[in-house]
Amino acid sequence: LRIRNVTSSSFEVAMVETPRFLETVAQGFPSLPITYLAVEKGTHTLPGNVKIHAGTKFVNVYQGNNQITGTTTGWDRITYDYIREPTVLANIQTMSNEDIDIANYANPPAGPSTPWFTLAMQDISSDNALVSLERSEVSIPSVDEVSFVPEEVGYIVFEDTPRGFFVDNTGKTIVFETIRA
Repeated sequence: LRIRNVTSSSFEVAMVETPRFLETVAQGFPSLPITYLAVEKGTHTLPGNVKIHAGTKFVNVYQGNNQITGTTTGWDRITYDYIREPTVLANIQTMSNEDIDIANYANPPAGPSTPWFTLAMQDISSDNALVSLERSEVSIPSVDEVSFVPEEVGYIVFEDTPRGFFVDNTGKTIVFETIRA
């Protein structure tokens, strides 16, 4: 999924596929329901004294074999208030580099997402983690080397808890648990 235009009350979402995906299957996905979790930026305490932190970071580094002029391979650090044994959920929240110049494509994409990016993460600790855009070994089409801009990454950090809950904005109780691999 790709999301964009994130505000405190809404966002846009598109189901996307890699350029290589189209080499083996017919174009397009059927309509599917999605589940999402939205959290305002900052540190919050849920019932049971469970801490979570939500934030964003513009990322201008990547992992992968395909060189992108104007940026480098590497890792960018996201930081947050101390969270005991954190579990981190993160996703790219923009489509800043999405190709909108190819016939029959739109932004959000109606065909394959180009350039293809996912998010890589490593070295998660109690107050920071490393993130990077991931090329996922997809080489076609390449990133437009002239106009590449950072992508915004959103993240939610949960304190380790075997089971927690909160009440959403519609009054429904949401039960969750964190699992660290």
